[in-house]
Amino acid sequence: MQAAQARHGRLKVVRNCGHYVPLEQPEYLNAVLQELISEQQRSAPEQHLR
Repeated sequence: MQAAQARHGRLKVVRNCGHYVPLEQPEYLNAVLQELISEQQRSAPEQHLR
């Protein structure tokens, strides 16, 4: 599974979705991406200032 192979990876299951998450569940995808971006900014804020 890709999430297990990626360092700090995690699996997100998108319910009621076929094959194209951005089109079928854009709000869910946006929430997941915002969470990821926020975590990255908190974990290494000095890297984002360059």
